[in-house]
Amino acid sequence: MRAGAVLPLLLFAMLGVTFLPGGVAHASQVEIEISAPKEGQVGHEVQVRVTLRSSGDGIPVADADVTLLREASFARVVGDVELARAATDQNGVAILLYEPTVAGEQNLKLEYTAPDVAEPQTAALTISVAEGPQIQRSTAGIRVPGLNVWALIAVLSAVWAILLTTALSMVRIGRIGTEEGTASPRHADQMRGRGEPPT
Repeated sequence: MRAGAVLPLLLFAMLGVTFLPGGVAHASQVEIEISAPKEGQVGHEVQVRVTLRSSGDGIPVADADVTLLREASFARVVGDVELARAATDQNGVAILLYEPTVAGEQNLKLEYTAPDVAEPQTAALTISVAEGPQIQRSTAGIRVPGLNVWALIAVLSAVWAILLTTALSMVRIGRIGTEEGTASPRHADQMRGRGEPPT
């Protein structure tokens, strides 16, 4: 091939690379910036700020899906639990909020996907979560340790049984006294008929 033909091809290739349209951030070109506290507390909301930019020219990556994940296990099955999800705005910023439920060192994972990219990218961050303040709740009434509802019902039933038994005994005593009172005049008449003084 002549040198005169090679030179235009090289020039065309250089111009083509130089004037390719910019602003499109591919997976290999996206840079992530994470702003998050190093420490947190159970029950208190934590804010994770993510900024995505094109690594070539720093153009913000808008409408990118960003997910905050934490590894968890249940019944010997290990997987990622989604804590928060957000999309980047026109400045390439996404704000993710989540509330820690357990204390300890939490290794979190950020998964982000540019609009024109199928494969997501990941980044890691660690937050140390401390125990939250103890919440004390007051309940109405009197609480007796070791006394449950069934024991209380049994005690009340026993008290009512004693009261009912006492009331029936009083009624029986009253009836006996009445019967003796009505029998006394007859006994006196019998004694008079026999000539015996009434007792």
